[in-house]
Amino acid sequence: MTGVGALAGAPALAAAGVGVAGVGAGLIGDATGRWFRESDGVTDRRPGVDLGNGRDYEGKFAKGQSDKPWVDKEKVGLDKHADENHVEVIRSKAKVDYEGSPQNGRSYDGYVKNNDGPNTYTGIEVKSGNAIDRYGPNSTQWQFDEAVRNGTPAHGKLNDEDIIVTRVETEVVP
Repeated sequence: MTGVGALAGAPALAAAGVGVAGVGAGLIGDATGRWFRESDGVTDRRPGVDLGNGRDYEGKFAKGQSDKPWVDKEKVGLDKHADENHVEVIRSKAKVDYEGSPQNGRSYDGYVKNNDGPNTYTGIEVKSGNAIDRYGPNSTQWQFDEAVRNGTPAHGKLNDEDIIVTRVETEVVP
């Protein structure tokens, strides 16, 4: 009788074990997902994670952010700057920073090579829509830009070349 009962109970016991393992795997997956969501504020150095401005820490569009409405305004502002100043605007993204900056680096919308030294550039920032009103003394972008305007150079890499941003110009596009 014991042998017959064991034979009858073995498949049920095996199925229960598979069910328990499946629940365990599901809980691990849930915990991992929660950890990733909750750790977003812990580090902003993950490529593709939106820092709240549609870009990641490298200044690139964050995942799912490739078609933001301000992209056309950015192009208009950079074109305007190029035409009015008779300069070539480099539209590659580069993150620049200086020690003690009010934010974790800065990526300008465009860059113009300066004539005052090797590897010095002007950062071109385009503001449009409600970003125009938000850009002021309470904005860390504005604070960063003011420090550069007042003589604090920001260092970074543009197309694998070391650069120094020594000036900032803002283009407003309504």
